[in-house]
Amino acid sequence: GIIACIVIVWGLFAYFRGIEREAFASLWRIEAQLRQATDANAVPATAVEHLQQIAHQFGAGEAQGYAWLYLGHVHYRQDDYNAAASAYAQAVAQAQPGNLLWTLASLGTAYAVEARGEFKLAQEAYQRVIDANPVGFLMEAYLGKARTAEQDHDTDTALAAYTTVVEQFPSRAEALGITDKVEALKAGR
Repeated sequence: GIIACIVIVWGLFAYFRGIEREAFASLWRIEAQLRQATDANAVPATAVEHLQQIAHQFGAGEAQGYAWLYLGHVHYRQDDYNAAASAYAQAVAQAQPGNLLWTLASLGTAYAVEARGEFKLAQEAYQRVIDANPVGFLMEAYLGKARTAEQDHDTDTALAAYTTVVEQFPSRAEALGITDKVEALKAGR
């Protein structure tokens, strides 16, 4: 009895691992198509259909989250920001805060909400990324928060976020002209 249970559990594990591996192999091919796509060369409809299949495939594991992420990218490129935000939210829901998938999907959500003109919601989305403190994406989150605060005429929040960028990333802030932006915002108060 115990051996049979172990064999069944191991068999199921191997089966689902195979599904996930196959889904990831498909995702990498689709990702290459997404990278090559331009306005003149749209993402093939078959790639989008395949992403949707993976996103809804039972047993695809983490590949499901990445399929939702890529669907978000496709919708964002098509200027369908509601569908993009929805797809990114699905990816966020399937990941742990702070890991790469969660961070990319959370930033995607922020970009989509910002593109819809919902600057307060975008600031909140960027703040969630900041709170997770992801390696390599923190400056982008602060810049997004500052940009959306500025668009929402919230000078204090914009100034605080830009100042954080200058303090934490001085050389990159200088190269991007953020120091001048901080001075201009201070002068305009």
